[in-house]
This record gives sequence, C-alpha cells and structure tokens, in this order.
Amino acid sequence: MKKILLSALLLSTAFLNVAAQETGINSAFTRYGLGRISDGSLGFNKAMAGTGYAWYDGKQLNMTNPASYARLDSLTFLMDVAGTLQASRLTATGQHHSTSSRAYFDHVVGGFRALPGLGVSFGLRPFTQVGYETKTNDVTLPNGFSNVTAIRTHIGEGGVHRAHLGLGYAPLRSFSLGVNASYLWGVTTHTATTSFTDATVPTPRVAYESEVRSLHFDFGAQYTARLNKKNTLTLGLTFAPSHVLSGTSTVDNQIISNGQITSSNEHSLKDAYSLPATYGAGLMWQHNDRLRLAVDYTHQAWSKATQAEVVANNSNSKMSFTKSSANLRDLDKLSLGLEYVPAPQGYTWAGRVRYRLGASYATPYTLINGQKGADTFVATAGVGLPILTNYNNRSMLNISASYEQLRSQVGSSLTERNFLLTIGLTFNERWFKKWLVD
Repeated sequence: MKKILLSALLLSTAFLNVAAQETGINSAFTRYGLGRISDGSLGFNKAMAGTGYAWYDGKQLNMTNPASYARLDSLTFLMDVAGTLQASRLTATGQHHSTSSRAYFDHVVGGFRALPGLGVSFGLRPFTQVGYETKTNDVTLPNGFSNVTAIRTHIGEGGVHRAHLGLGYAPLRSFSLGVNASYLWGVTTHTATTSFTDATVPTPRVAYESEVRSLHFDFGAQYTARLNKKNTLTLGLTFAPSHVLSGTSTVDNQIISNGQITSSNEHSLKDAYSLPATYGAGLMWQHNDRLRLAVDYTHQAWSKATQAEVVANNSNSKMSFTKSSANLRDLDKLSLGLEYVPAPQGYTWAGRVRYRLGASYATPYTLINGQKGADTFVATAGVGLPILTNYNNRSMLNISASYEQLRSQVGSSLTERNFLLTIGLTFNERWFKKWLVD
C-alpha cells in the first residue's frame, strides 16, 4: 500500500509538471478543428498502429478499451511512461519543402488489480494536440502598397490534456466490461498575422483562443471465445457518447503598428466545441500465446459535433463568431496489428522479445475550404524488450517507429510526412505476493 501511495504521489507531481507544458507536436494539419485527436495508444500498441479494442494482456496496460483492465495480473503493479521524437517534412506542389523536428511527452499511466476480476487504471495522456508554424507569400496587398512584399504567418500551439480513472470488471471469465472517467482541460491558440517588408504598413492579426474543461466518459466490453486448445478469438467494443465541452472561445481582430496593438475587436463564445459519438469494434485472434493478429474499426460522428468558427453573413457582408458544424465530417479509421513472441514462457531473453507490426488508414474529420481534409496513412514497427534484473522483475522497454503520411488535395497538393520514434517503459513489479513461512 505504501508503494501505491508513493507512486500515486509521483504521478500527481508528474501531472502538474506536464500539464503546465504545451504539446510538442508539429503538424500543419492541426490548424483545423481541435487538432490531432489522440487514439489513446501506449508504447506497445503504437507499434501496431494503435490497434487494441480486442487486446488484453495481464502484463500490459491497454487504454484503447477499459474492459481490458479486468485482465491485469493479480500480483503486479504496472506503470507505463513514454516520450516521442518526431521529424517532419512538409511539401507543397511547385513549392519548396520544409523540415522540422521535436520531442514531446506522450503519456504516464498506472494500473493494478484491486480485487478478483476488478482492475484499476489511472494516468495522464494528451487528448488533442496542436502545433504548427507556416508561412505563405503573395498575400493580397492593400491599395497603394503594390511594391511591398507581404507574408502571412500561421502559428498554433497547445492542446487538451486528459487525466483519467478507469475500472474494468469481469463478471465472467470470458467477458469483461470497463469504463474510463476523464477530466479534460487545456488551452489552444491560433494566430494569423500578415506582415510587410515596409514597416510603416500596419500589420493585421487575427488571434483565436479556446479554453476547455469538461468530464468525458468512454465504455468498453470484451468477450473471448476459445476455438480450441491453442486458439482464441476476442471481440472488443467501445463507445463514447457525444457531449458539449465547457469553456470559452475568443477571436480578436487586431491591428499592430510599431509593435503595439492599436486596434482590437474581440468576440467571445461559450461552450462552442463538442465531441462526437465514437464507436469502436475490434477482433483479435491469438494462437498458442505466441502470435496475435488484430483488426480495429473506428467511426466518429463529427458531422454532428460543433466548433467555433468565424462565418460570413452574405446578406449584410458582416462576419459573426458562432458555433458551427459546417466544416466537420465523419471520421472512419481501419487499423491492423500483429505481435509475435518466439517463447513467451521461455528462459532465454531472446525468446521473450515481442515483435510488432501495424498499419492504418483514416479519413479526416475536417473540411478545408469546403473540401475534404487530409487522409492519414500509417505504417509501424516495433519491439518489446524484456528487462530482466531479477526473478520478480517483468518490466519491458517498448520501442516503436512510425511513418505517417497526410495528404490533402485542397489547392496545391500538400503532403506531410512524419517519422516518429516512441520510447516507453512498462514497469511491472510483483508487489502483492505473500510469502509463506514454515
């Protein structure tokens, strides 16, 4: 119990430190909507493109389906932490490419089995991430400044953090249910600035800011059927209801001269953003505890959600700041994952190494200028390396490499390629074993 309290204290300290920082992701497409929506995957299933609705393992935490918590090992306390290194390349047809690199916090979560058939999980993860900086030349100039070069700069940063407490319960050996109760909070900012080579020309800037705080729930279920002595098939289902995100959004139209704001016209909006209903279904085939193949399908009904938008009124040519779903569309995602372990119960280190592969395809949930945004293709590979310092230590170093390609046909063809390396540690210690003394 002392170790649990100490770990909870350390995690709480980490929560405060991490929550004070902005996300480090870099993606031009996070300019739209709420940014990049996290799929909740940890180190092990990041190597399988986030696949995990039907996945359970007593030695690994699986955040994609809370029903999996019911399968946690009764003798261990789990803690999982990870960070990601990202290298990006953005290319537009007929224009020069740009490259960048960043490192950012990924997650810190913990879990243990509280009672027979009852597992508990808690932790901190990103829920949405925003991070980009782009520059565009040849902006339309005001009258009388035809010889002045203009550059429009778009900058965005921030995101929404997620702290959760989850429960998984197995009323039957082959069936489990679970729920995550999460608190979401964070601030996201976007600015669009038009600067000129002539410093005497006033600089217009539009600044957006959205602050979010809300409760969020997601539910899950898993059922495992034993096909024969060596093969099982697991069905996993998840659901998160739609709901409004509490908070305030503002837009401020500014004019800047000599580094000072000389004009400001701010509008605010309450509870403009909402989350869609999300449905997930997955299957996992397991053979002899060595080979696992899984497939997931996700549907998010974003077309029924809302966001804060500046909308033009054609009748009087005025602009209004309002909640709208006009630039949102439903998201569909299909992912595949594989894990192979040569000898999961073997006595050699090499036999217990876990090899993983994955791939996924997702449609965008936003429209850009009324057209479909960027499709996302992902290919992943990784390994789980056992850390064997003593008999009781079953910890693991999870390493995954991902290649992401986001491609949009809006205007000139814009392609973003991301190379990500995620390094995570799963601490798995035997804390609850009772020693018998003769």
